[in-house]
Amino acid sequence: MLNWILSLFTRRKFYTQRALPFIMSKTAKEIATSRTLNIIEDVEKGFLKTKEMFFEMKELKHQEELCHYHKDEFGVVKKMAKPLATHSTISKYKKEKSFYTLGLFIFLIVETALFYMISQSISGGLAAIFADFGRHGESIAMFVFSLLFASISAFILDTGLDKLYSFFTAKEHYSNKRIAKSDYQSALADLVKGIALILLVIAILITINKARSFAIDGGGANHNPYLITGLMVLSVAAGLWMGIAKRIVKKAAVMISLHEKWTKITTRMSKINAEMAVQYEKLLNIKATELLIGQQLLLDTQGLIGKEYDDRDEDLMIEYKSKMKTGKFMLNQLSVWEYQNLAANEHQLYNYMVLNNERVDYIF
Repeated sequence: MLNWILSLFTRRKFYTQRALPFIMSKTAKEIATSRTLNIIEDVEKGFLKTKEMFFEMKELKHQEELCHYHKDEFGVVKKMAKPLATHSTISKYKKEKSFYTLGLFIFLIVETALFYMISQSISGGLAAIFADFGRHGESIAMFVFSLLFASISAFILDTGLDKLYSFFTAKEHYSNKRIAKSDYQSALADLVKGIALILLVIAILITINKARSFAIDGGGANHNPYLITGLMVLSVAAGLWMGIAKRIVKKAAVMISLHEKWTKITTRMSKINAEMAVQYEKLLNIKATELLIGQQLLLDTQGLIGKEYDDRDEDLMIEYKSKMKTGKFMLNQLSVWEYQNLAANEHQLYNYMVLNNERVDYIF
């Protein structure tokens, strides 16, 4: 509605100036300037929002690229293949991670249960202190002590296995000259520590299992040697389960972490891309609308004044039409400058004057 009101004011002004010999060229330039200002004002907010999203997209693309690189504990960077992972491989990695978690859970359950059988002996009567906390106080304390011992055993075993598998990685890197000799020697020292920790856990398991067996049988004539073996096998089997899954789960954990990061980034990129497309369509719509309004105003002016271009530009129009017919006219800054007086009638000249404004050109 506002455009029509402005149009009425424009009509009156142009009508009072209709006697000017350059009225049509003046009108075209004024309308082009007015529409250019309107485009700049109307799209500025949307443009700044789009620009902000563009720079965020640029940063996300950089982060997405970094998802294909992983630095291990020795500082060696490995480039991952693209795509980073398929749904089937991620599903496989998650199953392997669950396999390790299940092994750890079983180990803790078995060890907690069996530690509980001799918790009174190994706690040195400490659990009796908690008897005053209620009739179940001592039992709860024994369970907590048992879980604590089981967790310590699991932690020592896990740490030992981690050092063991880290050595294999270091050995591979050293063979391929990716790390220095000092790093390899450090990994070798950690290997010795890891083996010592694993042996320590095995020794604890053997010792504790013997104690468990005697605690269950009373250590008398009813002592069952097969029970010792059975309990020992059960504990060691759970530990081996953790050990087998440990090396696989390290790689799985890395890939799952990278894939989750990649998924988060690419999801955000898709959202921004959609938002930018919507915003850009709005900007294009504003530009197209302003061009059409300007063209309509020029047509109204022609009807009001009674001519398509100024009389003084008759020869220029003949020359222009001749070039158009021969196909020799090229729309550029020089040609538009040469024939700009005809913009009131020739919309391609008018559109060029609007769209090639420095700010409008930068925005779009």
